[in-house]
Amino acid sequence: MKGDELDKKIIVTLDWTHLGDSNLKSLMKYLPQKIDSVLSALNSEGWIIADKIFQSGSNFFSIEIPLKKFNQSEKSFNRSAELLDDLIDAYSIR
Repeated sequence: MKGDELDKKIIVTLDWTHLGDSNLKSLMKYLPQKIDSVLSALNSEGWIIADKIFQSGSNFFSIEIPLKKFNQSEKSFNRSAELLDDLIDAYSIR
């Protein structure tokens, strides 16, 4: 996560590669749907999906939000934080 002061936006980038330490087949069974669901929810909060590459064993995406939209309300800020947490949590096999 980084702030772009010039363009007045926040950018979140995730780059993940399977290292063989978990069951890829099990992870890939549900991961694409989870990620799409969270990205869709983030989009509804004002986040823009700038880049998305989703392959078996490797994912990359970048999302961004203008500071103006991010700072609209405490509720929106908290919802974005929850969704970003969900995004990271999606990569855990339970």
